[in-house]
Amino acid sequence: MVLLRQLVLVIPLVLLLPILLNNSVLGVWLALPLNDIIILIIAIVLLIKEYKYLDRLSENTEI
Repeated sequence: MVLLRQLVLVIPLVLLLPILLNNSVLGVWLALPLNDIIILIIAIVLLIKEYKYLDRLSENTEI
């Protein structure tokens, strides 16, 4: 899973951010923190969906 995250997010961010920041090295340095923020947002969204699903499931099973 971590390897997939490195391949899917970090490499494109390292390649694209310097271009977007006018060939600045700052883009390379910002790639890892930005990657962590993106992963955190994805995790929060998935957790919210899962809690909503579990809440609906518990409402349906109550007698």
